[in-house]
Amino acid sequence: FNKCSSLKKVHIPNSVISINKSSFQRCTSLIEVTIPSSMKKIGPNAFKSCLSLEKITIPSSVEEIGESALEGCIKIKEIEMKARITKINHKLFKGCISLTEIDIPDSVTEIGIESFCLCFGLKNLYLPSNLLKIEERAFVGCNSLEKIEIPKSVQQIGTDAFIQCASLKKIS
Repeated sequence: FNKCSSLKKVHIPNSVISINKSSFQRCTSLIEVTIPSSMKKIGPNAFKSCLSLEKITIPSSVEEIGESALEGCIKIKEIEMKARITKINHKLFKGCISLTEIDIPDSVTEIGIESFCLCFGLKNLYLPSNLLKIEERAFVGCNSLEKIEIPKSVQQIGTDAFIQCASLKKIS
C-alpha cells in the first residue's frame, strides 16, 4: 500500500499479526488506522510520512515496533501505547510535530537515537520507572517540553539527548 495517496482509513483484520517494512509509508491521506489485538510486530517505516494520520492505538499484543515506524506523521496528536515493547526504536516518533503527550509503557527500558527528535509540540512526557538508557539526541528540538522526571533506574543518558529543548526548565 506504499504511496497510496487516496487511502483514508485502514482497518487491519484480526488475522494479521505483522505489518511489514514500509507497508503504509507515504499514504499521505491516511487519517485513521485500526490495529487489531492480534498484532505482534509493526515493521520499520510502516507508517512513515503518513502526513494526515491523527491518532493511533498500539495494542498490548505488539512486541516490536521498527525504526521510523511513525516518523514524519506531522498531524498525529495522540498515540496510545499499550504495546509490550522494551525499546523505543531509533527515530520512531521523529518529526511528529503535533504530538503533545505520550505515556511510554513500563516495559520500555531503552529510548533509541532520535526517537522523539523534532517533536516540537511534546509538552508532557512520562518515562517508565524501569528505564535504563536514553540514547543520543533522543529528544532533540522538543521545544515545548518544560519538565522531565528521569527515573532513578536510568544508568545512561546519551550525548545531546535533550539539546535544543528551549522550554525545558526542570529536570529531576
